[in-house]
Amino acid sequence: MTGDVLNEGVYTLSSIDRATKAIENANEPKRNQSPENLSMSTRNIMLRHKDGVQERVDYMKFLSTKEDRWNPYLREGDVIIVPRANMIKNVFGIYGEVNAPGRYEFVEGDSLHDAIQIAQGFTRLAMKDSVEFSRLNLDGTVLSSRIINVPDVLAGRSPDITLER
Repeated sequence: MTGDVLNEGVYTLSSIDRATKAIENANEPKRNQSPENLSMSTRNIMLRHKDGVQERVDYMKFLSTKEDRWNPYLREGDVIIVPRANMIKNVFGIYGEVNAPGRYEFVEGDSLHDAIQIAQGFTRLAMKDSVEFSRLNLDGTVLSSRIINVPDVLAGRSPDITLER
């Protein structure tokens, strides 16, 4: 375990443990150690297997989709690299009638569908056929804005929108 964790080092886990179990172990405070305010990535974690194969661990996406590929099982000799998250530059925001509105860590390839999943879906009050999608300039002013019919996007009748930082 290396990177932006409280305790880097070697950990022994079982083959039924997932990558996030190793990260949790590495972030447990040791005796007389106060937990630091970590700004670790939860979406851009790299799992490097002994055979050279690499997988990305995306804990937020795993929680929202329950897809195993985003939180893989560990194998002997695995190395987990946890980078620092840049929550100023590498973010997207989703606000309004979603269950968990806010700013989230951006990952290359994120789409509107991913953002809705990570925000835990719509509330019952959401007007899904008239969602405002905006891109902002670096200074926070609106670059472009349009109204999206999200049910059409989710059903494949309209193209999904690729997010940008």
